[in-house]
Amino acid sequence: MTGTDADIAIIGGGIAGVSAAANLAPHATVVLLEAEDQLAHHTTGRSAAQLVEDYGGPVNQILTMSSRHELEHPPLPDTPPLLSPRGVLFVGGSDDAAALEAQAEAGQSFARSIERVGTAEVLEICPAIRADYATGGGVFEAEGADIDVMALHQSYIQRARAAGLTIERNARVTGLRHDAAGWRIRTAAGAELTATTVVNAAGSWGDQLAELAGLAPVGLSPLRRTAFTTAVRPEVPGAADSGGWPLVIAADETWYFKPEPGNHLLCSLADETLSSPCDAKPEELDVALAIERINGASHLGISSIGRPWAGLRTFASDRQPVAGFDDAAAGFFWLVGQGGCGIQSSAALGRATAGLILDGRLPDDLIDAGLTSEALGPSRFR
Repeated sequence: MTGTDADIAIIGGGIAGVSAAANLAPHATVVLLEAEDQLAHHTTGRSAAQLVEDYGGPVNQILTMSSRHELEHPPLPDTPPLLSPRGVLFVGGSDDAAALEAQAEAGQSFARSIERVGTAEVLEICPAIRADYATGGGVFEAEGADIDVMALHQSYIQRARAAGLTIERNARVTGLRHDAAGWRIRTAAGAELTATTVVNAAGSWGDQLAELAGLAPVGLSPLRRTAFTTAVRPEVPGAADSGGWPLVIAADETWYFKPEPGNHLLCSLADETLSSPCDAKPEELDVALAIERINGASHLGISSIGRPWAGLRTFASDRQPVAGFDDAAAGFFWLVGQGGCGIQSSAALGRATAGLILDGRLPDDLIDAGLTSEALGPSRFR
């Protein structure tokens, strides 16, 4: 890589970086720098991988709904199916009823299939839920979907490589400065690269990368989330059909579970524990608390688990993604803060990134959907 110039250097090989690359590479010379020896090692590779339109706030909701068509109809003809049907059920007690009512009313104004359901309907949708837990009923999104994250990630890479993308692994950036020639980038291995534009897709390390470039951070918060798998016991109500259960989420988002292959469930505390950027590891206490909460809400009776893991979901202070040029330095583009919506919104956010970098504006369909560059840009934190 020494001595090589590029129009655009993308720093970070998670879903944000590769979706941007897929949309930029047909129009520019693009190099992607990944600090690890494999792409999608951190947040992307640890995602629960669900498409939920009624989630994430206004910007994320626009991006998610604007991504759906591409996820249902991938541009590459040989791409395996990226979505498979999986409803989403928010459920709670009588104290949650007002919040569930408001969620349903708000969701019905924009999402494809939002329905307010009562306790009996909750138990019909997922018999494993306890009736005495679901006294407030729920909100059901029938047209949610599982996302094949690695197939989606690979499809972006295939598109970008077909257009000439270069990927450099084990390329942790240790130097980043701007001069008349553009951005001078140095990696831990001693390689050097000059690029006109840098895309900061460094995830939890996004603020640190900006500071390396001499720029102010936007105030990212990496939040640890813990998950584990468990088998569904045969005596659990509805166990024989557990593969058809929806993603079930507590109304106050203090736990969730979703079916996995082989009559298993992926379970989580839905925790948001502030962390420094790192290779996140699960905490035993978080796993125990998740088991306690899920058992209290269901008939699952979890007593043993499979592999636990953790990942970092990184948020800006308003919990909406950050995508736009930094006013303090020419050619430094932020693409961070996707939080829990990075996978499901990646198609539209990748197109938004390409539009802003190449054309100086968002694509028309995103503008028509109500998205603005101001709502995405880093200047809202300055």
